Amino acid sequence: MKGLPVSVPMHLLYELVEEKEQLKIRRLAAHWELMPMMSLLMSEGLNALPVLTSMSARMMKHQGLSGAIGFTSGLGKLGNQGKETVEKFLQSFNDKNQSSLSHLFCDGAVIHAPYGEIETTPSEIFAKVCGTLSFSKLLLAGSTVTATVAYKTEGDNKQGVAIFEFDRNSKNINRLTFYYE
Repeated sequence: MKGLPVSVPMHLLYELVEEKEQLKIRRLAAHWELMPMMSLLMSEGLNALPVLTSMSARMMKHQGLSGAIGFTSGLGKLGNQGKETVEKFLQSFNDKNQSSLSHLFCDGAVIHAPYGEIETTPSEIFAKVCGTLSFSKLLLAGSTVTATVAYKTEGDNKQGVAIFEFDRNSKNINRLTFYYE
């Protein structure tokens, strides 16, 4: 941040595809918590003003008004409820409690476990994903919560990221994608 050190935990997502025998980026996304980052900057008082001004100018130049509006959507209205729902998902999943797990999702919700596989539904998840999960580094941005994932099955341990996308009205999960090795 141009002279002001700010630690910003994040998850970066690069979805790659092969086109004409070359890897291409299909989607690039960064997930971080906007409010804590802004609070860190604001705690610097007037020292933050040149940084914020420069950041705003660069954002408008490279992303335009729609990009700036998208950036501020990271504030969202989900609040702590998003992280609490992700924690409930984790508990329900590891307890193999289908009823409790299903109540966390919207009707018609889809799960990709892992990304690139055929989608499944909350009612079918235990047939598709067995083992146990643990989460760390939960990040809330807008209507999305991301989590660093450790996925353990018999004889296999995988690391990755889960992206929980929430319905803004019901605040239930409407899409869940696991990215792991």
